[in-house]
Amino acid sequence: MTQASLYQKRLAYVAQQLKAEEAALISKPTDIFYLTGFPQLTPTEREAFLLIKPKQAILFQHSFSPTLPDKPWLKSITKNNFSEIALWLTNVEKLLIDESTLTVSEFRQLKQNTNLFLSLLDQKWFWQLRMIKDEYEIDLLKQAGLIATKVFCKIIRELKTGLTEQAVAQQITTLISAEKTMGLAFPTIVAFGKNGAMPHYQPQNIKLKPETPILIDFGVNFENYYSDMSRTIWFGKQPSAKFLKAEKAVKKAHQQVLAKLTTANLDLKNKKTDLKNSEENTTKSTTKIELTAKDLDQAARGEIAQRGFADQFIHTTGHGLGLEIHEPPSLSWQDHTPIKPNMVFTIEPGIYFPGEFGYRHEDTVLMTDQGVKILTVT
Repeated sequence: MTQASLYQKRLAYVAQQLKAEEAALISKPTDIFYLTGFPQLTPTEREAFLLIKPKQAILFQHSFSPTLPDKPWLKSITKNNFSEIALWLTNVEKLLIDESTLTVSEFRQLKQNTNLFLSLLDQKWFWQLRMIKDEYEIDLLKQAGLIATKVFCKIIRELKTGLTEQAVAQQITTLISAEKTMGLAFPTIVAFGKNGAMPHYQPQNIKLKPETPILIDFGVNFENYYSDMSRTIWFGKQPSAKFLKAEKAVKKAHQQVLAKLTTANLDLKNKKTDLKNSEENTTKSTTKIELTAKDLDQAARGEIAQRGFADQFIHTTGHGLGLEIHEPPSLSWQDHTPIKPNMVFTIEPGIYFPGEFGYRHEDTVLMTDQGVKILTVT
């Protein structure tokens, strides 16, 4: 399937969710890119809107942005204002808008230019699509993971006494840039010693000393798709007993999540085989074995709690990723999203000791019909 046909298929899916009198105004940059391939230079600025109607999709973009060629399923207009958009809203009674990305100012302009009933867009339409990666997306995510792995292995070999956190972070940036990527997935975290106890710490001008724990967390943006990985090491030859205990707990929790994914996959295969071999159940049974995001969080959290570190595990076990670094599902106690093949997410248990160190081990993984595949193997 070509990229163009993928965009056509995605747009058709959203259009099918609309009633005859409805239209959807898409304002989130990553949703617009996912549905059309329109490359916004600065996602924080408004470069385009996408209007989807049951039988037509129109991209409104600034004239200084790259223009997409018209397709039978997508028309491009180099005007990006609400008076122009209003001209294409004839026969529309209800306009669905994204409250998370449409600004108050834009909302007021929209109200001034239309007399339509405005309602909220259901983001589930997009996440049901975006959580399940297609073959094209998976190839890009694999490349992002492969490059991150390569960079990490090289960085570890170059660590030496006297290097600063900022210098190490800059080395990571340089190595990623050399791989013909689009740069970092997010600001790199390099934390020496006690700084690792802050999960979202940013590098400072602090020099590396012998016998120090180091936490490194970074990702790669490869053709707009992200990888994410964290590793914690002891720089020296005499890791403390507490560090070794934390390392064992976190890595065991990480392994428990992988085991949960593998076991669920085998159970599902066995169930399918049993149903196929049973004439009685082949057409009648609808039994499904579902593993949820919450189950994965509980697997990691339970292991860490058993080892006495429940209070030190202060974030979720992982998150989905793709065009954004944080996407659904969230591997947390409140997310009941079923884990399905072609989902890509992180597994990142961690425990933190303020004033001492933090330990996090994170991989980007791909769920497949055959089991789970780690994309950031080191």
